[in-house]
Amino acid sequence: MKLKEKYYHKKILNLLKEYNDNFGLLNESKKEILMDKLGLKEDIAQIFDEICGKLSIWMANKYLKYFYEDNKTMSEPGVLHKDILDWAKHRFNSIPISNFRRVLPGIMDYIRVGLNGNKSSLDDLSIVQIASLSSQWHDSLNIGDGSINYIENAPILIDFRNENGEGYYWADLNVKNSPEECERMGHCGRSSSGNLYSLRSFNQLPGGKFKVNKSHLTASISNDGIIYQLKGPKNSKPKEEYHKFILPLFDLQDEDGDYFIKGFGSEY
Repeated sequence: MKLKEKYYHKKILNLLKEYNDNFGLLNESKKEILMDKLGLKEDIAQIFDEICGKLSIWMANKYLKYFYEDNKTMSEPGVLHKDILDWAKHRFNSIPISNFRRVLPGIMDYIRVGLNGNKSSLDDLSIVQIASLSSQWHDSLNIGDGSINYIENAPILIDFRNENGEGYYWADLNVKNSPEECERMGHCGRSSSGNLYSLRSFNQLPGGKFKVNKSHLTASISNDGIIYQLKGPKNSKPKEEYHKFILPLFDLQDEDGDYFIKGFGSEY
């Protein structure tokens, strides 16, 4: 039984390596591979594909191998590798989506920026060790919950940035519920009454090669111009230093001369 177990254990590790070697560096969507070959639920496969891109399979393998080894250690002698692997997949698929949204972007920033895209030094490390190195690297930059080399896809409502693209701006998130803003700001990131707007900034990191993007305030404003929320991180009161970016919201008018904000409301 032990020889057979070792055989299957080696087989699964070789299989994981094969998936990484054959698919880990391609650019197309890995969602189907993550679901069909590694057994991930669709929503988890989607998150890995969106955040990790061409490294999504490599990253998922790290999680799966970690749970496989952990389950193998805890299992009774003679348990077949298939059962251990099934338990590992179950544990993997039981992780809340919010956990991946919180951890994966930081690891990918570490790989893409901190390691210049070269993950070779991480190939023999566990996901726990990689997450620890990522945290240490982020702490050394002192950027908090910022995102490195972030691409802003939301329309810009008011832009205060300079010619180098640094500074503050109001982004129209065009949604009532934003998991990204929730993770960045430490609040619910949702409104039942209005769409969300985020005061964000781009600032250059030391060395001049990369920029960090951060959210500072979140506002909820309805289509009829009623502002329902305006808050800082963790539902805090906006700091005075941001008043100069808040006041222009009340001066903003459309081409017909109608003010963007026409009144105040409340929710919660």
